[in-house]
Amino acid sequence: MKILSILILTLLFAFSAEAQWQLVNNTQQVFVLSTSPGSIFAGTNNGVYRASSDGTGWSLTSFNVTQNVAAIASAQSYILAGTSSGHGVYKSQNDGNSWSTTSLNNRSVRSLVVLQDAPYICFAGTISSGVYKSVNSGQNWVQTVLNNRDVISLLEANGDLFAGTGNSQGVYYSDNDGGTWSQTSLNNRNINALAVSGGYILAGTENGIYVSTNGGSLWIQRMTQYVLALAVKGDSVFAGTSNSGVYLSTNRGANWMAYNDGLGSAIGISAVCRSVDFVIAGGNGSGGSGTYRRQLGGAVGITPIHQEIPLDFVLSQNYPNPFNPVTNIKFAVPRSSFVKLVVYDISGQEIETLVNQNMSSGSYNADWNASNFSSGVYFYRIEAGEYSDVKKMILVK
Repeated sequence: MKILSILILTLLFAFSAEAQWQLVNNTQQVFVLSTSPGSIFAGTNNGVYRASSDGTGWSLTSFNVTQNVAAIASAQSYILAGTSSGHGVYKSQNDGNSWSTTSLNNRSVRSLVVLQDAPYICFAGTISSGVYKSVNSGQNWVQTVLNNRDVISLLEANGDLFAGTGNSQGVYYSDNDGGTWSQTSLNNRNINALAVSGGYILAGTENGIYVSTNGGSLWIQRMTQYVLALAVKGDSVFAGTSNSGVYLSTNRGANWMAYNDGLGSAIGISAVCRSVDFVIAGGNGSGGSGTYRRQLGGAVGITPIHQEIPLDFVLSQNYPNPFNPVTNIKFAVPRSSFVKLVVYDISGQEIETLVNQNMSSGSYNADWNASNFSSGVYFYRIEAGEYSDVKKMILVK
């Protein structure tokens, strides 16, 4: 009992390295981020940069000319880079070591997408000239019938193709690989970004994020920040905003919270992507520039329970307990606070951070998956403002 008391006191006063954003590449403006097998690519106003899959080791590729690279998409055997400076689409077949021009060489390209089930088919969204299609892995291009729009974002979801446009003309969709296009009911917004999470379609606009649960027929506004970029990991969605950093939703866009620890809340984020265990963000020069990364850790598996404001801070006993390998931890936040929820082993060593961010008032669930840990006694501790508490849990495998 004495040992346990000492351990709890140790946990109550322990300090640990915070999971927060870190600058990993001090480039200028970052317009787009994209992953390929084993690499991350960043499109900037100085060409294309490449890093390893964990977001470290950035270097400028041979695409190193002063062109604004605003779109990147990749398949298993090639990578496409689209320039918004009017030079069209470039292609690399050796992980960005060398690049060549394609037949689409005289358009401003703002978006690219490769079909997952047919990676030799890809689409390019251009300014003023709509959507182009390639059926030979991006080498040759043909204009589709959506030919007179500024297409800023493209998305393949549930077998359909979605095109987000500028000039307040909203979202278009095609159910036949770009053969025909129809405008959706979201027809009066600039669509800067599109993403899909579990069948939900999300559109980032100057008026926030709109979510459709029925394939684009009906859209519901879910937040009001000016959104420039979206990235998805399971039910978690990351939104880059024009001057408010990164926002996070853990329930497919229904609720949102700021996710800016270490980043600052006044930076413009024009690009965001998810790779391995990290989320990567690119600054657009407003309040900061360069490429940042943050370990996902507790970013996933945090779910708001309901909207009622609790009376007090509460840390509940995990359930189930004992557990194998996933358990759920409930906690309540009566007012907006910076919340940190950390798991420790029996020796008092921090082993995982589940929550490390500003959170609005409400009640939440946080899941801990202990599949990588051995059976034994663990502790979890919460800090929120002046409140702190610690509880014990038992992993049995």
